[in-house]
Amino acid sequence: MAKLDFLEGMKVVDLSTFVAGPTCAKILGEYGASVIRIEPHIGDNVRYVASQLQGVRNGDNPFYDNINGNKRQICLETRSPEGLAVLHRLLEQADVFVCNMRAHQAKKSGLDWETLHARYPKLIYANVTGYGDKGPLAGRAGFDNTAYHSRTGLNSATLAPEDTPTPAYTGIGDIPTGTYLAMGVVTAYVKAQRTGVGEFVTASLYGAGLWAEVYPVVFAQEPYNDVYPKDRRDRLLLTQNYRTADGRWFTLNTGNWEKDWPRLARGLGIDEDLIARTARLNDAMPVHRQLYALVADAFAAGPYEQWDALLTELDLAHDLCQTFREVVNDPAAVEADLLQSVHYDYSGTDVRLVRSPVQFGSGAPDTEPARGVGADTEAVLAEYGYTPEEIATLKAKKVIGMDGDPDVFSRSWSSKFDGK
Repeated sequence: MAKLDFLEGMKVVDLSTFVAGPTCAKILGEYGASVIRIEPHIGDNVRYVASQLQGVRNGDNPFYDNINGNKRQICLETRSPEGLAVLHRLLEQADVFVCNMRAHQAKKSGLDWETLHARYPKLIYANVTGYGDKGPLAGRAGFDNTAYHSRTGLNSATLAPEDTPTPAYTGIGDIPTGTYLAMGVVTAYVKAQRTGVGEFVTASLYGAGLWAEVYPVVFAQEPYNDVYPKDRRDRLLLTQNYRTADGRWFTLNTGNWEKDWPRLARGLGIDEDLIARTARLNDAMPVHRQLYALVADAFAAGPYEQWDALLTELDLAHDLCQTFREVVNDPAAVEADLLQSVHYDYSGTDVRLVRSPVQFGSGAPDTEPARGVGADTEAVLAEYGYTPEEIATLKAKKVIGMDGDPDVFSRSWSSKFDGK
């Protein structure tokens, strides 16, 4: 199923860049909304990712597709007066405007919430920021590896003491933030259908990161004063990572000490007298480091397959710390419809894209790979009342562009755009 029809009739204009905003618009698109994505001639920055980071030169761009599929693509220079006029014609009929503009940028171009709400009262204004619209960091530039991963404490709290913080992987905070924003848009859309009034909807990378870190943020405060990062030996041994004899790591996670500790300990062959003395968590804590060492040594003596079988039999939650390459071939992901295979004609290969995580009885929505910059420019403008002569004039002035034009970013990664 390429598309669900839940949001059929919703019209979305996506002027956002990078990852979070486009993710929001893409989810709306796969739920049935009609999404028009706007890019300048040079294309969105994410179109460069495969070229810059993965060295791709054959036109494949699965990451861009994963967050920008299910949209019509137009090339429009909105910084020009003529381009801004085209944007406003699109907004006249739109239900949702998705962007990621800081306040000063939006006001300068007249695309701030107050201005657009006065002009289009039913329009939902969905904006992604790094740090939100209030407080001392409002308006500050932010990406997910700064606002979501670092300032929230996540980067430091996931380290072993004295380790160097690791930069976040691309999209680690953008994807959930865009997903949360989509939830807000749908909620505002329900209200707009009832009242005829649009709403300002915003999500920040910082706020999304704090939401993801509710537990440590709460318990780092008084009177609890929990300390992060933790020495592995001081983490409850039932919620730990362990290394096996075949060099694999796995995660054990179970929270009921009185129920689960005796079963695990017996399975690992730990002395019955010691199990009896530590059957209650309060009794175990004074010797917890010694217990942890016994468990770690036991797991280190056998391969993961052995411990997987034991822990499965004991019904204790656990899982292998997989590599990303293992993930894409994991039957648990493939057979659960969490991945979607897409064929790329450029390279003649199949790549598995990741589906958005919410599924319905109606089916799992597919990603329709994104088209080139400006692939739908002519058709969309004609749909919005522009004559062939007006379209030709806008093209001659480079206000708009079309896929295949020499000055428009190409998926073939020509030397003009890949820095050669």
